[in-house]
Amino acid sequence: KIEKPIELTADDIIPACMRYGRESYALHLLQKAFEGNETSEDATSNLIDIFVQLDDWPDATGIWKRSLMTSSTFNNVEILAKLHMWDQVEPLYRKIYAQTKSVDSFIGLSRSLASMCCWEDLYKLYTDFTQLPKQYKNRCAQFYAEAAMHLGKWDDLDHTLKVAPDDNERIAVISGINAIHKGEYEKATEIVTKCFSLLASRPITLFGDNQQIHRN
Repeated sequence: KIEKPIELTADDIIPACMRYGRESYALHLLQKAFEGNETSEDATSNLIDIFVQLDDWPDATGIWKRSLMTSSTFNNVEILAKLHMWDQVEPLYRKIYAQTKSVDSFIGLSRSLASMCCWEDLYKLYTDFTQLPKQYKNRCAQFYAEAAMHLGKWDDLDHTLKVAPDDNERIAVISGINAIHKGEYEKATEIVTKCFSLLASRPITLFGDNQQIHRN
C-alpha cells in the first residue's frame, strides 16, 4: 500500500488475512481465483475454509455441493467434518477407527459424538481415551470432560481435567462447574478469574473480527 506494490502472491496473502481477521479481503482474492478457474480444488477448498470461518454455512455448503459436480475429492471425511456434517462424519470415523485404530480417527470420532451430544455413546470410548499418550489426551480431553459432566461421572471428570489443556475456555468452564459441585467455591472463583485473564491475553482473538468482541 506504500509506493510500489509488494510482490506477494495471493496464496501467501490469503492465509494471513484469514488468520488475522481480514476475511473480507481474503474473500475478494479467493473470488477472483475461483472465477478464473472454477475447477481449481485449491481455490474451492480455500473458499470453503473462509465461509466456515465466517460461520456462513449456507455458502460453505453451496460451494461444497457445486464442487462435487466436478470432483469427488470433496466428498471425504475431512471436508464433511469441516462443514460440521457430524451425522455423516461419525460412521466414517467409526469405520476408519475400527480398521486402523489411528489416533486421528479416534479424535475425529470423539469430536463427532460430542458435537451431536451423544454422551453415552462417547463414554463407551472412555477406556480407549485413558490409554492414549498424554499429548493426544490433551487434544480430545474436552469431549470426555463434557461427557463426564453431563453423565455425572465426577471421579472420571477429575481424571480428565488433569490431562486437559490449560488454555481452553470450555475446559475452564467445566472446571468451575466441577469445583461448584464439590462445594469449592473459592476455587471456582479463582477459575473464573483465570478464564477472564485467559481471554484478555488474546487481543487478536478478541478484537480480530472487525473490532467486535469475539463470541468466546
